[in-house]
Amino acid sequence: GGLGKISLFRASTSKELPPNDDAAAAEFDERGTYNVNFGYAPFVSSRFIIQGFDRFGNALSSGGDTFSTVVKSSTYFNADIKDFQNGSYAVTYTVTQSALFVLDVSVVKVGAITLPLPLPIHTSPFSARAYPSVLPSPEHSVVYGPGLDEGTVGQLRWFTIEARDVFGNRKTDGNRDSFRVVLTLSPKPLNAPFYFGEISDRRDGTHRVRYTLTHASKYAIEIAYRERPFPYDLYSLKDSPVLITMRPGPTDPASTTANGLGLTLATAGILSEFYIQQRDRYGNIQGISNDFAELSLEGPSAFDGDTRRHPEEAGVLIASFTTTVAADYKLSVLVNGQGILGNRFDLLTIPGAIRSYQCVASGSGLSPDILVDSNVGFVMQARDIFGNDRTQGGDEVQMQVFKYISDVAIPYLIPYQLDYTDNSDGTYIGDYLVTQSGEFRIYITVSEEHIQGSPFPVRFHPGLP
Repeated sequence: GGLGKISLFRASTSKELPPNDDAAAAEFDERGTYNVNFGYAPFVSSRFIIQGFDRFGNALSSGGDTFSTVVKSSTYFNADIKDFQNGSYAVTYTVTQSALFVLDVSVVKVGAITLPLPLPIHTSPFSARAYPSVLPSPEHSVVYGPGLDEGTVGQLRWFTIEARDVFGNRKTDGNRDSFRVVLTLSPKPLNAPFYFGEISDRRDGTHRVRYTLTHASKYAIEIAYRERPFPYDLYSLKDSPVLITMRPGPTDPASTTANGLGLTLATAGILSEFYIQQRDRYGNIQGISNDFAELSLEGPSAFDGDTRRHPEEAGVLIASFTTTVAADYKLSVLVNGQGILGNRFDLLTIPGAIRSYQCVASGSGLSPDILVDSNVGFVMQARDIFGNDRTQGGDEVQMQVFKYISDVAIPYLIPYQLDYTDNSDGTYIGDYLVTQSGEFRIYITVSEEHIQGSPFPVRFHPGLP
């Protein structure tokens, strides 16, 4: 009956086949279109049937004709045609691209007769859409977004997981994929804490991952796909793990700390120092910054203070100051104009080293005229270079009493006994008894240097008969 009319055999009356993880399917609707679904395994084929008819609509019962099938989108795919020798032909093809395809089905030969031009069959060309595999491929899925770059602690960060099938096609649906994102310190110490990323399925083949970290360090972001039937089998994505660095946040004065002896104790006239450790709101040690610190002192003394950056330790400021009056103070430390943690520190300034020319002595034992046979004494107050009364003993203080013989060619001194006491509070007591009248000299020295007024001239005279 000649070539007649050739039409496509409808293999199913349903409009669309449900996704199938293990096989592919093709079906045609009344408009001559069909959908193609292929599974997770590569190279799963799609298949449809060509049924030949004569011009009167009778189905052909013998084969021998030759067909050409071209499957094309942005690229071309081959199709294999099998002749069942009963008037029907099976067309099998495999596509690996998720896209809308055009299938050109034409008759090339009728029996042994080659047609001058390929003749399209009824309703050809056909349109077909190939969808990605149901299951994503860990080796082909990709991640991207700002959350994979260096960042700052405390920020809400995000990145995207784009699920792709084994051919690299981006999935277009969701709610069936399961990913896990874990953030750990890198390198991972023993018993290190770990953090899970919050994953939301966007139902378009992508998953948005959000996380916030508060500890400044290097991290490894481990991204894995988890098959639902085997929830404990994890498959790392090809870009996993992703290494990132989290920087400290801006300096937070309320979290910034100070430490060092100079914060609570100073010596008059001596440069005192302590350290200011800049930290962010989460307690992370600050790196290089343009922050500035100020010192102020409440107390009886003038104050000379300064801060400078530590030459070796990042985020550390060295605070230095000098006071000259021994007393109690309130020390304030401000960073960027705000008080640091524990601000208004109690500072005690103690006297400096003893200086002989600042030391003073007083008492009856230093009076110009004293009756003989009188037990007399005096007290020396040790002082530092600024005139602060010392509050501890142990200084090299020496007290001596001499009778002064002046009516000879060369005056000389005769030593007398003196009792000496160190009170260990910065004062020193001398007690002595003279039973002879005459001129005497009281020597009080510190490290062999005379204090103010030393040597003291004293005259003993007889009492009443």
